[in-house]
Amino acid sequence: MISKLSTYRTQESRKRGVPAYCVFSNNVMNETAISAAKSIEDLRNIKGWGEKMILNYGSDVIQILADPNLEGAVPPGLSIESLTAPDVHNEVEAESDITLNAGQVAAVEAVILGKSIVLTGEAGTGKTEVVKYIRNKARKARLRLALTSTTGTSALLIGGTTIHSYLGIGRGDGSWSNLATFISSKPALKKRWTDLDILVIDEVSMMNPELFDKLDKIGRFIRNNRRVPWGGIKLMLCGDFLQLPVVGSDKFLFEAESFDDVIDEVHILTENVRQEGDQTWSRILSSIRMGELDDEAYSTLLLRVGTDVAIDGVKPTKLYSRNDQVDRENARSILNLLEARPGLETKSYHMTSTSPTGKRYSKEALKKLKEQCIAPEVMELCLGAQVMYLRNNTDMGLSNGSRGVVVGFTEQLPVVKFMNNLTLTVYPEEFTVNNAEHGTSELILKQLPIKVAFAISIHKSQGVTLDCVEVDISKCFCDGQAYVALSRVKTLNGLSLTTKFDRSNISANPNCIEFYKE
Repeated sequence: MISKLSTYRTQESRKRGVPAYCVFSNNVMNETAISAAKSIEDLRNIKGWGEKMILNYGSDVIQILADPNLEGAVPPGLSIESLTAPDVHNEVEAESDITLNAGQVAAVEAVILGKSIVLTGEAGTGKTEVVKYIRNKARKARLRLALTSTTGTSALLIGGTTIHSYLGIGRGDGSWSNLATFISSKPALKKRWTDLDILVIDEVSMMNPELFDKLDKIGRFIRNNRRVPWGGIKLMLCGDFLQLPVVGSDKFLFEAESFDDVIDEVHILTENVRQEGDQTWSRILSSIRMGELDDEAYSTLLLRVGTDVAIDGVKPTKLYSRNDQVDRENARSILNLLEARPGLETKSYHMTSTSPTGKRYSKEALKKLKEQCIAPEVMELCLGAQVMYLRNNTDMGLSNGSRGVVVGFTEQLPVVKFMNNLTLTVYPEEFTVNNAEHGTSELILKQLPIKVAFAISIHKSQGVTLDCVEVDISKCFCDGQAYVALSRVKTLNGLSLTTKFDRSNISANPNCIEFYKE
């Protein structure tokens, strides 16, 4: 099916005289191929299908997907017979659009076999790819899978929602019995709990262990199955406990009372796919993650102090430990550009929102949803503004975190030159707030897929890969913070340190270290 869609995309790109990615991206093509969409309405529920694209290509694509030749729709490595009698190894090999390594395959096999797992490993080891793979598998198997995360930003990155919102627990305050009573009083919310097969929770390093224990008890009660963890819901917990820790607790998720009873297997990914081309940098990061820094690594990092890593006018993103520092740096940098060139014009871009279901949101609720989006609600740009791309577009060689600089405007839209020498007019795109279970769109936010990136917070950088960064490690104040900041950059050549630092600034929680050594 993917080959048929690819052929159609090539034909349309030639006919219209546009690049293939302007028809639809690889991600959209892959999602469409596995969706089994039967109508235009089904296409609307697939991330990336906007109204304009549906108008241009929707009918043709539905016709392609309706091709009665089943062989054409079966992914490579999977026979027609295996669709009715799946084999674990064939299942894992079937996803031609996502390539997994041995560690990732082992995690997928465990989930397919109905086990609750923790998927962990250092930054850049491909945990998100496994989540995407499992989501696709669940859709094909008609399993109810919910994509959630402990933070709004990371939830949007994986196309889900926050764990608190999805499970209907608010902030999670109060006793488990009071929360269970509340959930039971809401039929739709209770049904969400009782119908769920697999729950994915991302960034679990920031999940409170006491809340985890509450949710286990609530699941047993709501699903009327007290003898089975979470009442039978299978869990896939993703994250790295050696990154940012829990807020408001001095314990970690693996120290929860119910952890050993709930989790069947822990899968630790070890193959780094983010810094795979720079083995020296990968080795240094691995030691920093464990709170260690030998003489050679320390000397190597000190050589990065004051290093100029700007390329073709694209300056490194400054990482700060606090949000107020980020806001000041971005505002100051834009002001400096305006003062240096009197008369330089700024342009404002405001986020818009629509609800495909017609649901009305209060101003407060809408504001919270907009704040969770990785794109800004309001953005001021001018010539010379440093920006960061917020999408993954392999066709153009861009990813979430690719850096660029505004070099002009055309029809009120910014023209950005990226570090890969691509110059691109940036158009508004849709950022979808999905129903975590069904994957359907609940709210569509529209904004340019870039943000001002003179500076961002270390917290907001978690999950992002950057081309070049400038960071002051000496200001890091909690375990794992220096590691998160440093591991954002692909290569050592993209790192600049603002000042010298002491080895004591590199720290990791001893309980977490022990967890990974067991």
